[in-house]
Amino acid sequence: MDLQLLNNYHGNLLNKIQNEYPIIEKATENFNKSQSQFMDNMLTISQLTPLRAARQCVAEIKKVKLAIEEAFFKIKKNEIKIKKKELKKGTLFSNDFKKELIEIEIAELKTQNANIIDNVNGAVRKMSNFMAQYKNILNP
Repeated sequence: MDLQLLNNYHGNLLNKIQNEYPIIEKATENFNKSQSQFMDNMLTISQLTPLRAARQCVAEIKKVKLAIEEAFFKIKKNEIKIKKKELKKGTLFSNDFKKELIEIEIAELKTQNANIIDNVNGAVRKMSNFMAQYKNILNP
């Protein structure tokens, strides 16, 4: 859809969202994960035996660790892509549409990295919570 057309139909709503979104974005920094610590704890600790609860904690920790590692490598790959695109952009003429497209691609990669970092922050808190729960299970 044409962005101008979108703005014509939803201009007031888009302006309201643009003005209020920073507040929402700041509030979501506390989350950035799929479920709350309360739910993580209830689903993990409510296992029938301490051994099963400990095993579930270890499984969740491993899953989060793998996700963080994957995110790390995705960010590093995106950083290299950004450098390559910036080099390529520097060789193009200023009136070239390719340069404009490369600038958009660079912005997209930077946005992806920012979103990945937000998710990693949530994953770190989740991993910390599961490690604390694991310790509590082993040492009641």
